[in-house]
Amino acid sequence: MHSNKFGLFLVIIIAACSSNNSDTDTESEINNSQTASQNAAMDAKKLANTLTEVETKDSIKPASPKLAEKLTGFDKDSALMRIAFQQQANAMNRAFIAADYSAYAKFVLPALVKKQGGKAALISELGSEQNVNPLDFEYIKSGPIEDLGEVIDEKQNSSGWYCIMPHRSAISNKGSIAQASGYMIGYSPDKKNFYFIDISRVPDEKVFFLLPDLQFIFPQLPKR
Repeated sequence: MHSNKFGLFLVIIIAACSSNNSDTDTESEINNSQTASQNAAMDAKKLANTLTEVETKDSIKPASPKLAEKLTGFDKDSALMRIAFQQQANAMNRAFIAADYSAYAKFVLPALVKKQGGKAALISELGSEQNVNPLDFEYIKSGPIEDLGEVIDEKQNSSGWYCIMPHRSAISNKGSIAQASGYMIGYSPDKKNFYFIDISRVPDEKVFFLLPDLQFIFPQLPKR
């Protein structure tokens, strides 16, 4: 299986960021976990049946927001966030394939951007890598979302939305096609900004170091 630059670059940064990780759990974190488990997760299968995505040649087309109009409360919020995560993942993939690293950088977790030396340094590194090792992507497909949830703390405040989605890519190389598959985590702290992390080659503990609240709703990440 071919490993693409899209995943490898973030794996390197994540490994560097997690060097000072701590395994300490506090009572507050445990309570937060229990609260999130009770309040955050709508049945993923039910939501998927309501909002059917369509796979196209080069992406996953999200469901229409109109399908969420008859829903209410948390169900409606979940439906709209599922659609939004898919839309934003598609936009990120398009930017990466087009080598528009300025657009792509806005989807990279701020902690990773900072570790790289800032947005300008990140964009420069991606551009340099593409010049040295150019990749011709046939497609990068992320989704459909397998699981989705919102972390709610003991004071009923939102700590953000998270999703788990598979992704696949195909790269053309001298007449042959190399394919790769894995998983991404999507995170939105405010329903406006969306960030994605390729976790295909990242241990769970390093993922949870970068996104501590994630373990409260998804304590076990997909095998990969």
